[in-house]
Amino acid sequence: MAGEQRVVEIPRVTDLTADTFNAEYFRRGTPVIITDVASHWQAASWTLQSLKERAGHNKAFIRQNTSKQNYKIGKAYTIRESTLGEYISDLEEDNRRARNSYLAVQNIKSTFPELEADVPIPDYIGKIHMGPYLWIAVKGHYEYCHFDPDDGLLVVLTGRKKIRLYGCNPMPLYPNPLGSKGRTIQAQVNCDDPDLEQHPAFVAATCHQGELGPGEMLYIPSFWWHQVTSVEMSISINYFFGDAGDSNYINKAMEWKERVTREQVNTLVHLIMDYLGLDELPTDEERTSKNPPPLKIRGLLWRK
Repeated sequence: MAGEQRVVEIPRVTDLTADTFNAEYFRRGTPVIITDVASHWQAASWTLQSLKERAGHNKAFIRQNTSKQNYKIGKAYTIRESTLGEYISDLEEDNRRARNSYLAVQNIKSTFPELEADVPIPDYIGKIHMGPYLWIAVKGHYEYCHFDPDDGLLVVLTGRKKIRLYGCNPMPLYPNPLGSKGRTIQAQVNCDDPDLEQHPAFVAATCHQGELGPGEMLYIPSFWWHQVTSVEMSISINYFFGDAGDSNYINKAMEWKERVTREQVNTLVHLIMDYLGLDELPTDEERTSKNPPPLKIRGLLWRK
């Protein structure tokens, strides 16, 4: 890649207590790999064959066209209804359909209830928002770079995954206007092969990189861009979560509101205008339901 992008390693820690995680990583919004989390879980013994035997008849929704460039830049994919067993059979055969498919974000509780007891809720989670979800990827699968509005934990059970995180500044990753149903916001940049003529600011984004192996967990702070590639065929799960108690989401998202800078205001305004396709912001008199006030950005990013 032309240009020099700053690359730093994601810290790896062992025997991390929930209190230390909360103080040193969660509250600071700092990613971390915890190396000794899930090796003792029942889910750590999952194999493709055991999953097929226990829940192979269950309905599953499979992403298609995942090896195409449009998928890698978060632009387009289709979903087909199948079963877990059929998808696993494709992986075992290593056929063409398997290499162009991905079982992603399948809610274990509702889709594979037979597996739920194998997956505990980690002590690091204050209040779970969604999940756990099951992900099964063919070797070499590239998941488009995106960010989520919740803090996340990614746990690898089988295989290895290469991780790249790029912080929470939206501009260097060139967000697609609509994202995935308005919730997950996808980047237009292929991090493996970036087009720096089209996306020159990508070079300025610091890359936090690491590799996640069996039993290891990655903390992904909310709003952080992240891109994951399966180095090997992988089985993994993830959780979305936040603070314990009340969901003080807006306070967290807008925590700098009392010390806002002009740069922060301009960044927020430009993101809103790009999202809405506006050349200029409407005046108070011109505003309608189609042009909500700028500080409703959370609703815009989350709306279906």
